[in-house]
Amino acid sequence: MIDHALPTGPRGRLLALAITLLALALLWFGAISPLLDWYAGREEALRDRAAYAARLEALATTLPALQRQAAQAATAGKTEVLVLAGADDAIAGAALQGQVESMARDAGATLASVETLPVEQVGRYRRIGVGISVNAPWAVLVRLIRAVEQATPPMFVDNLQIESDTNGQMADPPLQASLSVLAFRAGAAPAGVP
Repeated sequence: MIDHALPTGPRGRLLALAITLLALALLWFGAISPLLDWYAGREEALRDRAAYAARLEALATTLPALQRQAAQAATAGKTEVLVLAGADDAIAGAALQGQVESMARDAGATLASVETLPVEQVGRYRRIGVGISVNAPWAVLVRLIRAVEQATPPMFVDNLQIESDTNGQMADPPLQASLSVLAFRAGAAPAGVP
C-alpha cells in the first residue's frame, strides 16, 4: 500500500533529491557547522593564549634588567618624588595649590577660583585635591592639563568640565573649565580623623 502512494519516475527522483538535500542541509546546519564554529573558536583561543604566553615570556626576560636598573638607581641616590611633601594635609594642600597656580600662570591660564578639596585616605596614602576654575582658550587649557600630567610629584586631573558660551562664533573662543587636580601624600589619617 505504501509503495503505491510514493511518486515514481521523474517526480519520484525529484522528491528523493529534495529529501536528500534537506537531510544534508539539516546535517550541515545541525551538526557540522556548529562543530566547525567550535573548532575555529578553540583555535582562536589557543592562538590568543600562545600570544599571551609569548608576551609574558618577553616581559619575564626584561625583569633582571629592570631589577638591575632599580638597584643602580637606589644606590646612586636617584629617587623620584612620588608624593607631596608636607608634615600634614594642610601643608601638602598648600604646596599643591601653589604648584597648580604656578603651572596655570606658566600655561597662560587665568584661574577664576581655587578651592581645597576634602582629603581622603587611600590605602597608606592621603589624597590631596585642589578644585580650580579656569578661563582660557583651548590651546592654553591643553597646556595646563599637560603640565599637570607631567608634574612631579605625579598629579592627576579629575572631574574635568568644559563649557563655551560663544556658540562657535569665534575662532579660538575662551572656555570656562573646572577640574580637580589630585596628588598623594604619604601617611595615615590623624587620630580621630577618617
